Amino acid sequence: MGGSRRIGTGHQLAGLTLLAVFSFIASLAHAHTPDIHRRQISPANEPHLIQRAEDTAPYAVYPKDIANKAQTGAVTKLLYDLVPDKKEIYISESPSLGIFFWSAPLTKSQAATVKANPNVGSVRAQCTSNCFDPTLGDTGDDASALEKRDSGLVKQQNAEPEMRFISQIAGHQPAQFKDYVYDRSAGQGQTVYTCDYGAHLDNPEFTQGANIKAKARWLFAKGTAGEDTKEDDSSITGHGSCMLDKIGGNKYGTAKRVSPVIVKVPFVKGGPEGFLDGVRKVYDDYKPKYEKDPKTATAVLSMSWGYPEAELGPDKDQWMDELKLLLQKLISMGILPVTGSGNGPPWNTPVNRYPQLWGGNDVPELLVVGGVTIEGKLWEKSQVADFVKVYAPAFLLHCADGAGGEKNHLVTTGTSMAAASVSGLAAYFLGLSSLHDQLKHDSGLQRVRNLRKHIIDAAFPRGDYKHDSLWNGVDPRDCNVGKRADGVEDERAERERNYSRA
Repeated sequence: MGGSRRIGTGHQLAGLTLLAVFSFIASLAHAHTPDIHRRQISPANEPHLIQRAEDTAPYAVYPKDIANKAQTGAVTKLLYDLVPDKKEIYISESPSLGIFFWSAPLTKSQAATVKANPNVGSVRAQCTSNCFDPTLGDTGDDASALEKRDSGLVKQQNAEPEMRFISQIAGHQPAQFKDYVYDRSAGQGQTVYTCDYGAHLDNPEFTQGANIKAKARWLFAKGTAGEDTKEDDSSITGHGSCMLDKIGGNKYGTAKRVSPVIVKVPFVKGGPEGFLDGVRKVYDDYKPKYEKDPKTATAVLSMSWGYPEAELGPDKDQWMDELKLLLQKLISMGILPVTGSGNGPPWNTPVNRYPQLWGGNDVPELLVVGGVTIEGKLWEKSQVADFVKVYAPAFLLHCADGAGGEKNHLVTTGTSMAAASVSGLAAYFLGLSSLHDQLKHDSGLQRVRNLRKHIIDAAFPRGDYKHDSLWNGVDPRDCNVGKRADGVEDERAERERNYSRA
């Protein structure tokens, strides 16, 4: 009896055992948990912990000086420190000009840290849902000198009214002619960059006739990280296909033999940064061509949309400065930029978006195109300004259906189409050897000014209206056409009635 000792009941033993286990687990947890009371966490030393604590969203970061490699290198390093996966960072960089912006997923805390960096110009939150779509609303010289043609005139028989409009002469209406008449050269070999949502090149508009599909090249712009290199039209409405068609399509294009470069901008995602990156891609693509032949290199840049100031937000200055710089650089190298004035509510509100607003001051070579009806009347939704010097049809127009519709074409409306038609006209004029002496100059800037002036000087009002509208310089009577097209007026009226019911 004196040699034995009870250490407790079964329940007591179990309780002591559990207590020991819990104590052991607690000691392990304490040993492996940072003491947050003794260690201050900041984005500089624990970016991954901050990122786990807050949700991230895409931000566009703009440098204070795009050409200062020391500054941009410091910003790149900061972003690499803050974002664990480097693949999520997109850098819009031109080899010759520098870094235009970074796009990176950041928390609000990290964005504030980046914005406070002395090398950063601005930080913009990028849209991720319900984003603004800039395509909404689109549903002097004696011109007789143009009569000297290069390759002979071609008739596009039974053309739509907007096509007849282009070769319509003063004192006549499109209904008096049944064909679109143009020089056979049709912009052959001329480069037109179209900055849009891509294009559906299998549409017959691009495979038939001169088959511009075979000549098309692609550039892919980004607003955020992630690849979009699919050769298609990513917009819901097929906007990019429509614009390319009005430039150089088989039936609905002004210049049917152009060599298009399709600059595909991400559909909505990335917002203004995607557009900026697209124009930057144009610069990098064109620069070698210009350097090879700086005294003759020419091209056209069709930009069918713009961004109202309200959509750019308070941190817009850096975006605006960089886009303006790119346009000025392109113009100095012989590229004519063309854009639509914009679609507003009735009746003819002032131009309110960028880059269009620079056409009156900072970038006077920018050709801003307004919209008219087939009769030449100012279209009620075309935005207006004193610097809008040339107009083109913008109401009930035909173009390729790039949205996968059953028909090959659709009927649509907007100043985007007016701008695309004038972009094609610019390429058409560049392709006429009879205009080479008039347009040539050793300076790329002056070549752009000459071309812009020629487009404006050739334009004239239709009917009793006052808005100078595009003309390709052809007299359709040179092709022995002059008969009124049977049923044109009735067909037009029927389309307008259908549009009113829609």
